[in-house]
Amino acid sequence: MPESSVTTEFTGKADVLDPHGFPIEMDRPVVFDEGKLDPHTELSSTFQAQELGLPGEGYYNVPTIYEGKMYDPEKQFADIQKYVQQQASQGFRFPNFPTVEEAVSAAQARSEYFNQVKAQQLQQAVEQQRQRLMLQMMGIQ
Repeated sequence: MPESSVTTEFTGKADVLDPHGFPIEMDRPVVFDEGKLDPHTELSSTFQAQELGLPGEGYYNVPTIYEGKMYDPEKQFADIQKYVQQQASQGFRFPNFPTVEEAVSAAQARSEYFNQVKAQQLQQAVEQQRQRLMLQMMGIQ
């Protein structure tokens, strides 16, 4: 993909950058689906700029987990939109792509990379969640 087709401007602290140059926040809390062992520190959805009230055209990948809580884009879109607009007003630049295909491909690449750089943290969180779930099943917690 040509470098010029992707907006890669961002502000804020970045410990690690994803394959498109956007920051990966290494200190995000790990959350789980209720009663499951699939760890998440970041999930995203892709929306058109105008859906989110953001400038320009194209498609944005935006988080659906923030402040340690997962948001369902179908049920809580207004909450996601409010968060995105608040972050944008503070100078954060979300990944923006000219086509939905490029946006989705970039989100998948980010997830794969993210899982590599945070593998140890995710593995530890899964073990802690497994222990919590076992205690719950035994009626101890």
